[in-house]
Amino acid sequence: DRRRAERLWVLLALLPITLQLSYSGMETAVVVFLLGLLARCMASDGGSKTERLSAFLLPLARPDAVVFPALAVLLASGWPIRRRVALAATAVAGVTLGAAGNRLYSGFWLPSTALAKLAAYQPDRSVGGIVDRLTAVLGRESFLVPFHSRFLTGTGLSELALAVAVTATLTLMWRVAELRQGTSIAVLASWVWFVPLFFVAGTNLFPWYLWPSSWVAGGIIAAAVLLGLDALPGRWRVLGWGALATAMTVLLLARFVLSVNWGAQSYRYLGGIGRYIESVANPGDTLLLEPAGAIPFFSGLATFDEVGLTSPRILPYLARDSVGNWLGFARDFRPTFTVQRDHFIAGSTALGYTLTQEDKAWFEDTYE
Repeated sequence: DRRRAERLWVLLALLPITLQLSYSGMETAVVVFLLGLLARCMASDGGSKTERLSAFLLPLARPDAVVFPALAVLLASGWPIRRRVALAATAVAGVTLGAAGNRLYSGFWLPSTALAKLAAYQPDRSVGGIVDRLTAVLGRESFLVPFHSRFLTGTGLSELALAVAVTATLTLMWRVAELRQGTSIAVLASWVWFVPLFFVAGTNLFPWYLWPSSWVAGGIIAAAVLLGLDALPGRWRVLGWGALATAMTVLLLARFVLSVNWGAQSYRYLGGIGRYIESVANPGDTLLLEPAGAIPFFSGLATFDEVGLTSPRILPYLARDSVGNWLGFARDFRPTFTVQRDHFIAGSTALGYTLTQEDKAWFEDTYE
């Protein structure tokens, strides 16, 4: 149904998470674009060049994004074997090309940012740590809510979002026979529910890692809502569309206000720090910090990222000494300025390294 499909994509374009993706999340917007392309192709009867191109480009956009075509290959039991093999081969080709390119560029098979995260972030992989992250992902910091705000903490929004997403998924699964899209729905459901579990079990979580799953969940909810509206009689259908338009407007405006507020605060606070450093810096000065974004941009200084995401030279120090201990690097390179968060006053770095008395004495002697 072309009209139903067009309505679905309009709703997807107006989701709060789509607005957020349009201005933040780095490469995540590219991942979501390719994911949408792959999802659209999955609805066709046979594999296409666009489908294979999406699978090829996903791991190039972000290495872990290969999990999306991989799940399609594993769960698309209704596809001809040739189609599944072609999709798997193109995904593997993307992984191979990405690894080869990284090897030629940096000498490592993985991107330097991935290596830095592996070296710098060490999440608790005990059962308790995994359960805590799972509780966060589905509960207090749910990836399913339209937006996060401290004013909404404890309001039950996370639980409501989880219930709505589960209900929408089950609704579409129930309509599989009528829709004749069982394979596509199973794959989409796996993108929503399996990918977060993959991150919860094995890696440190950053919010934007789960935005593609949030976006697909929004698509599933939107599809279930459209099916429900189509099932309503005439007058009730009009009222339903009015309620949907009102709800979408409220959610989108709330996301917009939060985005503008966050951007304004970031510009004033972080940008203000950067502009101050620029005003007192001399040519050739350098900067060391963990939030290596707005502050370095406005300071205009050559910057060392203490996590190593953009400064590979710091990684050997983190591996040699301990996670979060950049003091050895600072002693050797002597950055002119350093910016630290409030935890540094309490005696620890951003990654959890506890400063020794010797570290504190050196830092106080070196920096004003």
